[in-house]
Amino acid sequence: MGTLTLDGELVFDNSHGGCSNKAKTKVNSTLEWQANAPADDNTHMPFIDRLSVVVNVQDGELQKDLYEAHFLAVEDQSAFKVTKHTKGFKKGFRLALESVPNSVHWPHYQYATNEFGVSKIRIDFVPKDIGLEGMYDLHACLTPLVPNGWQYFISNGTITRLDVATDVGGLAMDDFMIVPPQILTVTRRSNKGILQTVELGKPKGNQTCIYDRYQKRIAKGQGNKFGPGVRIERRLRTPNILLSELASLKNPFAKLEMVSPNITRPPLEKSEGKWLMFRYTVTAIGLESAIAFISPKRRTMYRKHFKSLNADWWDPSKIWSKWPEALEQCLVADKSAFK
Repeated sequence: MGTLTLDGELVFDNSHGGCSNKAKTKVNSTLEWQANAPADDNTHMPFIDRLSVVVNVQDGELQKDLYEAHFLAVEDQSAFKVTKHTKGFKKGFRLALESVPNSVHWPHYQYATNEFGVSKIRIDFVPKDIGLEGMYDLHACLTPLVPNGWQYFISNGTITRLDVATDVGGLAMDDFMIVPPQILTVTRRSNKGILQTVELGKPKGNQTCIYDRYQKRIAKGQGNKFGPGVRIERRLRTPNILLSELASLKNPFAKLEMVSPNITRPPLEKSEGKWLMFRYTVTAIGLESAIAFISPKRRTMYRKHFKSLNADWWDPSKIWSKWPEALEQCLVADKSAFK
């Protein structure tokens, strides 16, 4: 494989197959599941569950250089596996990272062209699935394509999709209820009568997805060595943030409230009948949906009361205090790691 230098000179070397960090830096390639955290530790590590980055190439000369680099590099079919591309792009590849044996986890790389050359690049992957060694392999794989490999994306990339999640071990979906910050489209999915997933928001917009990680893996026949646990995920389809600014991302969990399933009647609710009707609705369709069917005034009163019932394991501020550490573990925005 080759190297595209900052001054545009292309040095090409196809002496090895696959994308590999030649130095073979030995690093921990996975993030640990939170299921075995101490019972009194409610600070769960956030992590990036999906990352999409786009670079719009503005300079005409660089567009030309990138086109030549791509034309030569992708001939190495051991490293660049041709795959489908999405609308607006010309070519799509899976980047075969040597340290990532499962091809499902290989980053999806696409580029678009204009009359000058490569005009747009997009890469999509799950950082925790490729691990730290995978990030170094990714950098090595990108080096023949763009100046400075992954550093080029850090310096020039805009995040167009970002999924941030945290895992809470020992929980099942019926161990808590969700109080959405506003009236949202709610989708609930069950399997054999057991609630598995709750989605807040529409699929094409920003969403909150909370699901039973244990039951999902069992249903797919993947087994589960980690035991019971719930994943709480924010899917940001319009994050409007540069990759270089990822450390300053606002807490995506801040407005999400989790409460005990044993909700009590608000002190200011004088109508026992209204409360009982609400409880029946909660049992049928969930708190996150039921709250949309009461009057705005009563909804405000209920929300205020439910805040006092916050689940003791759910603390968005403490979770987000771990965000700098989470970024250190995955290197995706580390400006000094890929020089």
